[in-house]
Amino acid sequence: MTHPATDFHGTLDPLSVLSAVERSLCEWYRSLADAMPGASYIEEADHARVTSPVAHPACNAVLGAKLERSNVAERIRAVLSDFERRGSPALWWVGPTSKPVDQHAYLMAAGLELTETLYGMAADLQCMPDAPPTPAGWMVEVVKSPHQLADWMRPFADAFHMSGDVLRDLAPIGQSLLSVGSPIRLLVGSLDGKPASCAALMLGTGVAGLYYVGTRAALRRIGCASALVVAAMRAARDEGYRLCVLHSSPLSVDLYQRLGYMEYCRLRTLLWKPSSQRRR
Repeated sequence: MTHPATDFHGTLDPLSVLSAVERSLCEWYRSLADAMPGASYIEEADHARVTSPVAHPACNAVLGAKLERSNVAERIRAVLSDFERRGSPALWWVGPTSKPVDQHAYLMAAGLELTETLYGMAADLQCMPDAPPTPAGWMVEVVKSPHQLADWMRPFADAFHMSGDVLRDLAPIGQSLLSVGSPIRLLVGSLDGKPASCAALMLGTGVAGLYYVGTRAALRRIGCASALVVAAMRAARDEGYRLCVLHSSPLSVDLYQRLGYMEYCRLRTLLWKPSSQRRR
């Protein structure tokens, strides 16, 4: 299975980059659904959604919703009813092209909780800055074996607060991503032979996407994340990609800016919980 190289050959048009940020997010979820037994990526006329047997909001989502204002509240209830039947929490993503423009207000009125405002960022891989110094004893590997996958999961679990139950549920996804032809490559950075940082690089939709960049708490602020991001960017560039996109938390914006990323948009995530998980 091959994936398209970059769509960007000349000047990076801001509107095209903004569109690429949102396309990459949808392709990321589509790829996860393909790798997850029992999961589905469903496209309807006014939105896309991912449903899965894993009852975690990272594995259930609503994307790219463009709803008519005349029946927006009704459509929100209809979309969420799918997750209610499954008893699964879900993330509803609101991006720069979501409609109506105040969609988040309708979602909050429907009981969703605003969780994060993320920065949609992109870097021109033809203009990468000089790489920052790497920590002594640093090494980056592309995950190709179950042993390396276990190493990748350690910083992933630490950085994103994943419980043992969730990690067990996610194990089949990791195994699937080891298969030849997967558009997602997992990278693990080790310090003195011990796993320190994780990242996922998705190659598709004409751009590279960087997801789940994290470092174990005890090893932060010594350059591990920066070194792993640079390694991922170089890997994407070597594959012929011109653009790398990501969604940054406010705390990481400065780090990415130092590595050549620019902000193009903001995205909100809102959490929905099924009735069985709400406080009485």
